[in-house]
Amino acid sequence: MTILPDRTSEERDCCRSCSEEFGDYLFPVEGQSIGVDHAHPLYGGISQIIPEFHESNSIGIFGINGKLSGAYSKRLNIDVDSVLKIRLPLDLSRSIYKLAGKTLQIHQDKIYLGIPELELIVPSQNLEARIVTIKGFLDASTLDTAAQNHLDRLEIVGKVRVLTRSDGQPRCRTVKINKKKVVGFGVRVEGLSDLDSLMLQQQGIGGRRKMGCGLFTP
Repeated sequence: MTILPDRTSEERDCCRSCSEEFGDYLFPVEGQSIGVDHAHPLYGGISQIIPEFHESNSIGIFGINGKLSGAYSKRLNIDVDSVLKIRLPLDLSRSIYKLAGKTLQIHQDKIYLGIPELELIVPSQNLEARIVTIKGFLDASTLDTAAQNHLDRLEIVGKVRVLTRSDGQPRCRTVKINKKKVVGFGVRVEGLSDLDSLMLQQQGIGGRRKMGCGLFTP
């Protein structure tokens, strides 16, 4: 039996640099308001129009941005800056335009999507994710370790830390999937090389990327 030698760091970098290119497609959003926790019904509405999204593990769907209708409100007002951002490999880009001009039903609300603009992902030394969820890791200290282990498996060099609020407590968030609330935390990764930064934005950390989790931005 022939034992192949481990790849050198240069060989690993070469293979990774040849990986598929990703981009973010930003759709202008029109409407009145939507629920703050809209990730699951948003994914459902998108996959009804593009069923093949169910089959791909490379797609990330960011939550729609907006302004809270009140200090403790669970509603987001749609405004002129509201966008739906979808991250995917460029070789899947043809299907994304099926969403242009479509109306999506999100629970009792409806939103209208305009023509998307493409933004290529760019490297940054530091990246943040609004929420990272890893199955079985429900507190900040264990998720921190699990996220660092995830980076190690991807051969990404960077320092993971859980984001905190102004009072020093971990920035805990939840995402509702059907009737179940999944717990996650905001995460920052620091000290990335350009190549590792691109890889992390492509691969993410943890699961539920189609519901806004584990997606990193500068």
